[in-house]
Amino acid sequence: MQAFIVVGLLVAAVFASYKLAIEKQQNKIIWPAITLLIGPGIFIIQYLVSVFKNNKKFA
Repeated sequence: MQAFIVVGLLVAAVFASYKLAIEKQQNKIIWPAITLLIGPGIFIIQYLVSVFKNNKKFA
């Protein structure tokens, strides 16, 4: 039962990472793959990359 929950959370994390990558115009193949390998905590890094990338555009 716990395996199903872990797999379900991982699938949801990969889907959310894919949608975030599309929204922030990032690579939509690499970020979900990294999320699948490392885990849902990669969202923090993905979000920070998009924030710093946008800050450089304004500077």
